[in-house]
Amino acid sequence: MEFIIVNYRLGGKRVYPSQVIVQPKETSSNPGDLLGKKLEYKDKHGNVYHGKIVRKHGKRGYIATFKPNLPPYALGGRAILKE
Repeated sequence: MEFIIVNYRLGGKRVYPSQVIVQPKETSSNPGDLLGKKLEYKDKHGNVYHGKIVRKHGKRGYIATFKPNLPPYALGGRAILKE
């Protein structure tokens, strides 16, 4: 399953660079099934970033935490679900 990295999580005056908002390309029947799943993002330089879906965000979005933090050029990119 693929996810689109939409944006960093934003606060009133703060950006949380370790947390991003992701949206699945397909809708799932039970949105709670994706909580706790692992994500992986690979960039063009060969770096691999590992993340985890931690909570729901709105109707279709999820909050995922990544370690190390995702670089800004990752926004709009694709993260895949690790099985």
